[in-house]
Amino acid sequence: NKFGADAIRWYFYVNSAPWLPNRFHDKAVEEGQRKFLGTLWNTYAFYVLYADIDNFDPTKYSLEYDKLSVMDKWLLSKLNTLVKTVDEYLGNYKITETARALQSFTDDMSNWYVRRCRERFWAKGMEQDKINAYMTLYTALITLSKISAPMIPFMTEEIYQNLVRSVDKNAPESIHLTDFPKVNEEFIDKDLEVSMDEVLDIVVLGRAARNSANIKNRQPIGNMYVKAETVLDPFYVEIIEDELNVKAVEFKDDVEELYVYFRVNDTECCMNSMKLPTIRIIRDIIGHLSIDPLCHYAVGESFSIGTIDPIVKLFDVTIDLGILRDNTESSINFNFGLKRVLEVILWKSYT
Repeated sequence: NKFGADAIRWYFYVNSAPWLPNRFHDKAVEEGQRKFLGTLWNTYAFYVLYADIDNFDPTKYSLEYDKLSVMDKWLLSKLNTLVKTVDEYLGNYKITETARALQSFTDDMSNWYVRRCRERFWAKGMEQDKINAYMTLYTALITLSKISAPMIPFMTEEIYQNLVRSVDKNAPESIHLTDFPKVNEEFIDKDLEVSMDEVLDIVVLGRAARNSANIKNRQPIGNMYVKAETVLDPFYVEIIEDELNVKAVEFKDDVEELYVYFRVNDTECCMNSMKLPTIRIIRDIIGHLSIDPLCHYAVGESFSIGTIDPIVKLFDVTIDLGILRDNTESSINFNFGLKRVLEVILWKSYT
């Protein structure tokens, strides 16, 4: 009565193999509700909201693969890969692996596809791009519901009745009377999936770099450098730039010749009451970035950004390029609160 039958069933599926002893606790059920059931329902609610506004009828349209965007093709590729994976897992009684695969795809569909494509649903009229977005999301929701039906029968039945039976009275009366979806091999594009997974990994690392430096995403960053074996296509690079609010992303084959450390030019210092507090600010920032100012002081190219405040003229800050001990890399802007923004070139290594 507290969580519902689907949530309890999902907890036992995703937590561990059903035949293993399992200690029940409420928080784990709530986590399953949030990660999978809630995410699936919110994605379904998003589709229903805008489909009702536009009076969209999926029976009047069909998926035209050649006209789909890269994001649409990626979701359909992931979807058909998921169908193949779930069929294989269930055939081998891998219940927990099946549940986790369903949960992972639902997270990608909601937090990546829908979030990246929501402006397409907001567009006026019913252009082809908007139709493609509707049909792609509709296909993903219906297919996902069918392969999830054995595990969460009640929620998937509700989704099926509203999305399918409401527009097609000739469809089977219940989702549990439908056939298991067939894999469309033509929609599977492994190279596309690998490239998009790499984009997701880079975005996650970029956000982590921002969080560690306490730089919010709304503050733009000049450059971001990525160490990778291959260079992504411009389409993927634009996604990274947009997600991380970066003006330019550059891929590097080797960054071992570059590192960053801070050096305060004591000869530039003036006797001023603000000298000590400002030095503390510098030290706090260095400490927050986990940069060891005593590591690898090799000779490298250096440049000065000038005085932090032209009025008090405390001192100059020099940035030297070389190798960081921890190989941590990225490009971040810092505001000292003294009318100057210091752009510090760090690097976020990606392998």
